[in-house]
Amino acid sequence: MSEAEKRRRADYVIPTGQGKGTTLAIIRRILLDMRRIPAGVWPQRWFLNARGEGHPHAA
Repeated sequence: MSEAEKRRRADYVIPTGQGKGTTLAIIRRILLDMRRIPAGVWPQRWFLNARGEGHPHAA
């Protein structure tokens, strides 16, 4: 899978080449965002869907 495809699929991308302070600030922001997501919003068996198993459009 190409890097561009990985980035397209990712919920978050953490750039690590901009210094530790910048990276930590981005991680903090991601964690704050994640705290706002209500519990239980993930569909059941999401881990199978993440791999494409059982998905009607899976290759």
